[in-house]
Amino acid sequence: MARRSARDRRRDASQAGDALNGARARSAGIILLVVLALVLIVTLRERSDAGGPGASRVEGAREHTAPAEPEAPSEAPPTVDEARAPNPSSVEPSAPQVAPRAPARVEVEVDPCAEPERIERHDRLDALVNARISELRDRARIALDDEATSDGLRAALTAVLVRGETSLASVEPAVAAPDRIADGFDLATSLYLTVAVRLDARDPRNAELAIDRAARLAPRDAVPHVLRAIRRIHAREMAGFREALGEAFARDREEPAIAIELAYALSRTVELARTIDALSAYLAVYPGDPEALHLRARTERRRDGVGQGARTRAARGVTILYASDVSEPHVVDALDTIVGALDDASRALALPRRAELAVLVHRDHDAMLRAMCGQSWTAAAYDGVLHLDRSLFDPQQTTDAMRRGVLRHETLHAALHDRPRDVPYWADEGIAQHFAGLDDPSASRDFARLVRDRTYVPLASLDGAFLDIDDPADARLAYHQSLAMIDWLVAQRGERGIAELVARLETTAAGSARDPSTILSEVAGRRFDGEVLLAFLATR
Repeated sequence: MARRSARDRRRDASQAGDALNGARARSAGIILLVVLALVLIVTLRERSDAGGPGASRVEGAREHTAPAEPEAPSEAPPTVDEARAPNPSSVEPSAPQVAPRAPARVEVEVDPCAEPERIERHDRLDALVNARISELRDRARIALDDEATSDGLRAALTAVLVRGETSLASVEPAVAAPDRIADGFDLATSLYLTVAVRLDARDPRNAELAIDRAARLAPRDAVPHVLRAIRRIHAREMAGFREALGEAFARDREEPAIAIELAYALSRTVELARTIDALSAYLAVYPGDPEALHLRARTERRRDGVGQGARTRAARGVTILYASDVSEPHVVDALDTIVGALDDASRALALPRRAELAVLVHRDHDAMLRAMCGQSWTAAAYDGVLHLDRSLFDPQQTTDAMRRGVLRHETLHAALHDRPRDVPYWADEGIAQHFAGLDDPSASRDFARLVRDRTYVPLASLDGAFLDIDDPADARLAYHQSLAMIDWLVAQRGERGIAELVARLETTAAGSARDPSTILSEVAGRRFDGEVLLAFLATR
């Protein structure tokens, strides 16, 4: 092939340099697309290491890619015998450069039930993609000014970075170029990633093809799988997000951004060993990170609570991990109940059906309490995963009706907090009890006592954490009064009143009045207060 004249090379280099400088704005646009894709991760990761009753305070949920607030456990109410009858991944906009890592600290012991210290993290998925694109741009300037650069590589760099082309064909000349890899940096792979980011939502099919080609060109490179994970979370595909992050982690266990995001992505699944492995890889870089230490300690308690030789069963997005001595027929029945309850909850709440739910069946009640940091009266709980203990599956300790009621109660919490929403505890627990449909004689006794004594729990105080109540009788009264408030709403509006209440809560601005009297009065279209509640209970 004929060599280009020095004049032609100077002209091309000058034009390329000008175009690359002008393309900074386009590059900033690329970075912005990556950041926008990652913003949704804030809402999709569900950090599930936490404690506190009643609702996802997230979570995961927040589900997403940087650590989120722990989800507050939502618990089944205290039972009749005062104890435990029946014994039952955020990403925010960042600059393209990778922030320097903090020096490693000495790992310390943590209390899994204590609130962990919150820290700012600098290792993030978007930084990995942004850094790759930025380095490509810098290397392109050098390559286009170098007369030794092959024609194929020069053509691809000019097409993508100078002219802004986004076709896969524009990258192909670089694939066979003998100088496509410089100092270990694969320019062709990085060009495909650049094209994928530019296409993103505008042409998702070709964006995915570009990522596929990058992954095939560099099979040991983690970044194509990181970009695929970003696209999956953008599409709210949590299973695909975990799979892509798992592929990235397999290729680069030492990158803390990948390890921590994988850990949080797995933390609401039954994959306890993989969660611990990812956290350990992250802690090898940052041994003193309090949130990661806290999540690992909680996950280890979950693993120990279920015990060795655990088995799994799954159906329609629900996966149960259970101790080996739990009755198989009862596990199958529980799985069917939870699957059906998710369908029913979607209709009752007028919300999309939750796609995935992990259920852990612990070997005994004490193991469950340790795993989710609950009070002794806790029968079951939801804190991003659903916690049960094996006595719930023992017909000698739990009736079929009780088991079904507990499962429906906790499944409602899971359905209500599939997305981050700030639901006050009285609404969360009241709706869950109403949905469970369990005939609880202790509720009738508490209602009669409220009417007889002409008293009630101050309504505004019912937004507090029920798990902070140590006395089972006090906790049960708070639960039952919350149920009565929801029953009153249903009496005024029918079952649709529950969905209307949820919709009203979702539109309540942060910091707005959350007084139950105000909210219920607005939804029902008539006055509600403590005296109205007592009058309603007197008719029951």
